[in-house]
Amino acid sequence: MAVSSLKYRADKGVEESSKGVIVYDGRPAEFFDWEFRTSLKYEILKTESDAGKRVKIINQVIDGLRGDALQTAQDLGISELIKNEGLDKLIKEIKEMVFPQKNLEAKELYDQGHRSGGLLTKQAGESMLSYISRRRRWWRLLQEMDSSIQLSEDIRGDLLLDHSGLTKDQQLMILTSTSNATGFERIAQALMEQHGKNRTTERQAES
Repeated sequence: MAVSSLKYRADKGVEESSKGVIVYDGRPAEFFDWEFRTSLKYEILKTESDAGKRVKIINQVIDGLRGDALQTAQDLGISELIKNEGLDKLIKEIKEMVFPQKNLEAKELYDQGHRSGGLLTKQAGESMLSYISRRRRWWRLLQEMDSSIQLSEDIRGDLLLDHSGLTKDQQLMILTSTSNATGFERIAQALMEQHGKNRTTERQAES
């Protein structure tokens, strides 16, 4: 499920191939790290006019694929992969393989984003920066899965504050500092200013 990619992980190390590319086997939780790094290679590829360099980059990406991800590349075929848009097409094909039911993915993402004590709440030992980043990625991913879903900046800010692991008094201090403005970025800035360096385990705010 797409939501697994948003789970807090204290150890974010990734396996790399002998050619220095991320190893990816088709699991949803690791897809977006792989997509980001591979998309960067694709942007570099677009600036290369030398076909030999383009094939070299594609070969590096393929070298890091395993399991279902490698099978998808094989199904696409060498002739398609070495075309100018081959790497971009590979990313799209693997994404469709990993997330075949976007509507169900979007529902699960939406539910998790609102769930008290769920994986999108701030976790014990997690930095505020990491928590805010995960909430930003949650919204981007939700929109990607279903662009018809709408949540205002204020609602997303409320969710950010509600699931931040702060006490009611601490949340009140955040709102006081923003003059009760609850836009996502205003709340995020206040959280960083007041709790950005706090890596201790905060107790969950009482409902």
